[in-house]
Parts: sequence; C-alpha cells; structure tokens
Amino acid sequence: MRLLPTVLVLAGLALSLGPERALAAKVDTRAFNAFFSAQSAKIYDHLLKVADYYASLAKEGNTERIKDVLALRASLSACWEIFLNAGDMIYVYNQLDPGCSADVTRMGGLIRTGLGVIAGKLDKELEWMGLTEKNVGDLPVSVELTQARRDIAAAATYFRQAATLFPEAGASQTRQPVSP
Repeated sequence: MRLLPTVLVLAGLALSLGPERALAAKVDTRAFNAFFSAQSAKIYDHLLKVADYYASLAKEGNTERIKDVLALRASLSACWEIFLNAGDMIYVYNQLDPGCSADVTRMGGLIRTGLGVIAGKLDKELEWMGLTEKNVGDLPVSVELTQARRDIAAAATYFRQAATLFPEAGASQTRQPVSP
C-alpha cells in the first residue's frame, strides 16, 4: 500500500504539468535500430564491392564497360544516402525527451511521412538499377547487383511497415485555417 501515495503524487504532478508536459508514449525503436544496423552493413558492403570492381576496370583501362559500372555505383551510392536519412530521423526521435509530448507527437508524424518518402525514393532507385542490370548482366558485378536490389527492396518494405508505428502527421492537432 506504500505504492498508492506515490502513484497519487505522480498523477497529481502529471496533471499539474498540463497536457504539453505529460510524458509522451514514444514508439519503441529497438527493432528498427536492429534492422537498420544489419541492413546498413549489407547495403554499404554492396556499395564497396561495386566501387572496388569499378576501380579494377579503371586500372585495366576498360573504358567500354566502365560507364555501366559507374552508373550502378552511383545508384547504390544514392540508395546509401537515402537509407541513412531513415536512421538519422530515428536517431533524432530517440533523443527527444518524453516530457515534451507535443514534440514527440509532431516528430512521430514527420517520421511516418519521412519513412514513406524514403521507401518511395528507394523504389525509384531500384527502377534505375533495373535499367543498369541489362548492361552489366554479363559482368561479375551482376551478382552483387541482384543481392543489392533484394536488400534495398527489403529496406523499403520495412520502412513502410515501421512508418505505421508512428502517429499520422497532425492526427492529434487541430489545424487553423489560413487567412489572407
């Protein structure tokens, strides 16, 4: 029964702070962080392998095929940069104080939208890689391309799923009309 007075004090404190200072229920991002870490290593490894293959073609002076591998390297590099944006968003979210419930809610809405946008951008890069795939199909790097496309598609799918864990942007807010 000693717990009851403590609970009542904490409840009173939460009420006295008001809704803006109440502790926000933050999304548990541990599963996202674990997925991000594993997938990050895979995607970066694909990028490094393609960059190494590009460097070997350059050393050989194989200018005929180098442009196709360069296009693949550029696409993987773009995917890597896009992918990192998702991790940055979650990192910032994890730094928010749960006591700033309005900020947690707003940031959650931004992350929901942002993860969807990132997934769409990754899908677009996958389309570009599909065009490149025809040109490098006879090169050893084509195996790396196939694996990279699978890993990037998995990331896009996971980001869409993870986005649903966050509240919709503006779901808890009433928007005021804009007057001229």
